[in-house]
Amino acid sequence: KGLHDDQARLRRQHHVAGQDPGGQVVASASEAGGVVTNGMSQFTRGQANANSALLVGVTVVALFMMHGAIYLVMKTEGPLNERVRGWVRPAIIFFIVTYVLTTFATLLYLPQMAEPFRLNPALFLVPVASVLAIANIPREIYRGRPLFAFLSSSAAIVSLLALFAIGMFPELIHSRPDAANGMTAFNASSSFKTLKVMLIMAVIGMPMVLSYTFHIYRIFRGRVKLDSMSY
Repeated sequence: KGLHDDQARLRRQHHVAGQDPGGQVVASASEAGGVVTNGMSQFTRGQANANSALLVGVTVVALFMMHGAIYLVMKTEGPLNERVRGWVRPAIIFFIVTYVLTTFATLLYLPQMAEPFRLNPALFLVPVASVLAIANIPREIYRGRPLFAFLSSSAAIVSLLALFAIGMFPELIHSRPDAANGMTAFNASSSFKTLKVMLIMAVIGMPMVLSYTFHIYRIFRGRVKLDSMSY
């Protein structure tokens, strides 16, 4: 009966911000106190925020184009390095343009994302840190310090993820017109036993993953040198 009730509730029409506006969410599996869903759109994408997923997707691509170009500047030398340096400036401009567009679109069409910051002004430190990190990227490139530009780009990625998490929490998928039908971190979570088992696996596995990652980055540290042994 609980599964049937969950399915009946989730079959109501959802307008999912940023993912599938005008779509419908149908329960595909469930356990006590939580649901796992699969979104299916049966409606036109004519809502005001229907293309938000496309805009956010382009912004993410632009972000990692910039981040990757800066990393290549750090890792290459000679003619290849000069060629890669020519990619950085357009990548930074492209990202900043998409970042500004996404920010304004979010504030215009998804004003609830800004609500946590109005309720807790201390959280404004996160967007301020994000803007400062992004502004420092071209500054460090101009000064010829790609490492600091890369660190600023990394800080921008972390702060943007934090912005999204703060704006959405506890929701994972926002529901319109009734926010009570949305998916949250609580009604979509696994059981306590499952979470406990996964925590134990993470505690065991993460040190190995971190050790392997550190070892690989240590082996391949420094710039890539193109010589007769390169491929």
